Amino acid sequence: MSLTYNTLNALTREDVIKKVYDNIFNATPVLKWFKKNQRTGYSGTKLQVPVRYARNTNTGWYSGADLFLTNDIETHTKAEVTWKDIYTSVVITGDDKDQNKGKNAVVNLLEEKLETARESLSYELTKGIFSDGTGTSNKQLTGLKAAVDDGTNTATYAGIERLTDATWWKAKYIALNDYISWAAMQAMYGDLTDGEIRPDLIVTTQDVWDDIWEILTPVQRDDSNKLAGSYGYRSINFNGTPIVVDAQCPAGEMYFLNSKFIKLYPMAGYENFKWTGWKQPTNQDVAVGQFIWKGNLLATNCRYLGRVVSITT
Repeated sequence: MSLTYNTLNALTREDVIKKVYDNIFNATPVLKWFKKNQRTGYSGTKLQVPVRYARNTNTGWYSGADLFLTNDIETHTKAEVTWKDIYTSVVITGDDKDQNKGKNAVVNLLEEKLETARESLSYELTKGIFSDGTGTSNKQLTGLKAAVDDGTNTATYAGIERLTDATWWKAKYIALNDYISWAAMQAMYGDLTDGEIRPDLIVTTQDVWDDIWEILTPVQRDDSNKLAGSYGYRSINFNGTPIVVDAQCPAGEMYFLNSKFIKLYPMAGYENFKWTGWKQPTNQDVAVGQFIWKGNLLATNCRYLGRVVSITT
């Protein structure tokens, strides 16, 4: 088997590409969580999502012929961020074609190229999730560093200023300056809980996670092991919420997330990565194709998100 364009197209059939797509988002618990909870169907020049910041005060008790309140109450505004694009190129050179003949050699080469592409995209996408959107000349995702903030680092988020009285747009942000403890985590968890609203994912570093594991009782460790089996990654159970590790989480930090109020928004048509197919440049002896994704991350109610920084390890 020689490595022709027909061979490349045959080997990168739809099911092979889909496996690459799936494995990009399955690489880390954070990517998997955002993929599971993503919101689709958005397009336009920018990602624009309505956000509610006040209750409807045209509400109340009445009797008989009491008049109803019908005031024009402003309860929503608009959060907007620009679309962000990410890609990786898969390149097969003329030398690759000449040096890899026979079915096994061709398949092995292509599998290695696709796996490298998958790892590279998972790595860069996760970096973007933990960014503030200013990296790579403002081309990275508008990530957790910007969304989960009280104005200390990001004064304006998604076009809305975090003013003194805009508590609904400020995340809970605490500089611990100490080792992590159950008390510190419970304080944050409690601040982000309102009836049925509560964090459903907590993300931190391996060092912080290891310190938490050390303070678990044997029963708590057993519960966490059971949770890990159902969640798909090793995690610690805290109030029924998994605490997971991500290598891209900044040192000494912990994020408390709620999937109702922070999501990944792929641009319409980019619910998964797109494969461009193989192309041949006119001035190079290569075959090249790209995996491309467009979208952004956006929080719609920052006050139910939390971030602990300056955790001693």
